[in-house]
Amino acid sequence: KNIYSYLVEKKNYAVLSILLDRMEIIEPNEARWYAQNAMARYLLGDTMRALAEIKKAMELDNSYKAEGENFIKTIEEK
Repeated sequence: KNIYSYLVEKKNYAVLSILLDRMEIIEPNEARWYAQNAMARYLLGDTMRALAEIKKAMELDNSYKAEGENFIKTIEEK
């Protein structure tokens, strides 16, 4: 089991978001860190940061476009 899975399982989204912030620094062009951080931030109630994170993921990797648009729609409907 990796640390990501452990933190998700324990619902420790605060620590998970810190870990993902660090991964964004280490690999700034890796869209998955931004997409995963968007969900962690959303689950923490930080919708503004969640939106910024998913938009960055979509900018870096077009394969996140459909998922990202659905995620944005979900946030905006709340």
